[in-house]
Amino acid sequence: CRRRTSSSYAMIASSIKNTHQSSHFINYCRRPLSSTTATPPKQQQQDDPTYTLLFHRSPSRSTPPRAMLGISTFNLSYWTWYVADFTPSVNAAAQSKLALGQIDAETLDILLIDPKMGYVGLGVSLA
Repeated sequence: CRRRTSSSYAMIASSIKNTHQSSHFINYCRRPLSSTTATPPKQQQQDDPTYTLLFHRSPSRSTPPRAMLGISTFNLSYWTWYVADFTPSVNAAAQSKLALGQIDAETLDILLIDPKMGYVGLGVSLA
């Protein structure tokens, strides 16, 4: 095992999010190639509180979760806009054209958007 300070491994320490002072140490132990396991000395275990890092996730593996979060945020904002702004404005414009006599009732049926579709999309994006 190698003993390193938490200040030299800021990335590892931030992933662990330890709340102790910076004077504490982190044990970073690699398994040897042989079948024996590496254990810290007993004196070290008793003297100061240490942490053994068992797993460190590579920063390159955070791309898919971030991408999914970004896509789902965009999807949610799209359906919110569709329900709150797009559907009411299109339907209001069609109703105003009917009131002005620019279109007839058959054309109005074609132009109107059913708001239920937007609410279904918003519900699915929330789930």
